[in-house]
Amino acid sequence: MAHRHMKASVYMMLVAGNQPRAAAPLPPRKGNSAETTMNKSQLLTRIEEERVFWERLLAEVGEERMEQPGATGDWTFKDVVAHLVMWRQRTIAQLEAAQRNQPPAPPLWPAFLDEEKETEQINHWIYLTNQDRPLQDILNESRRQFQQLATLVTALSEQDLMDPKRFAWMKGQALGPAISSFGHLHEEHEPALRAWLARSNKQTAAQQSDAGKQNSLNQA
Repeated sequence: MAHRHMKASVYMMLVAGNQPRAAAPLPPRKGNSAETTMNKSQLLTRIEEERVFWERLLAEVGEERMEQPGATGDWTFKDVVAHLVMWRQRTIAQLEAAQRNQPPAPPLWPAFLDEEKETEQINHWIYLTNQDRPLQDILNESRRQFQQLATLVTALSEQDLMDPKRFAWMKGQALGPAISSFGHLHEEHEPALRAWLARSNKQTAAQQSDAGKQNSLNQA
């Protein structure tokens, strides 16, 4: 990744010349009360349900609209997908760490960015890093991540996933509920995406109607 080892001064210069194009979403949320009671089988079911939802959303948007601005603020749908992919990679790193029984690898964004205090800067780094990345590359990774999640969860024990004391680096939180929360997508992004799709569909319908009227006039 182009910005993985960027110095702080260089990064801040880039930020100054290329301001964030959308209001900064929050980082992925922790599991809710229902998710804290999930067992391993239910967690795998939840991952599959979210995979199916994701495929339906991708089909509904259509690749022809994925690089049009306005999906969330000025972000394109591609920008939103890249944002979700990068945050979900943190979750995958936690599962991989659990398999090794070691602390997770550092996140992909520069170490000088504090996850708790500089979420907006991290989100902008994600945008900059993926801005010129091919759409298909990002889509493929978003799909691949669901398989990674399912494979990693399958390999872990019920205790690994549900015991809040199992991994010290989880700071008293069970791994399973932490990774099962897809609320970030549904609460922080889906409403804006639905509104954008409604506007886009309305505009397309109006254009088709105008084109039909023009054809009728030309044939008259």
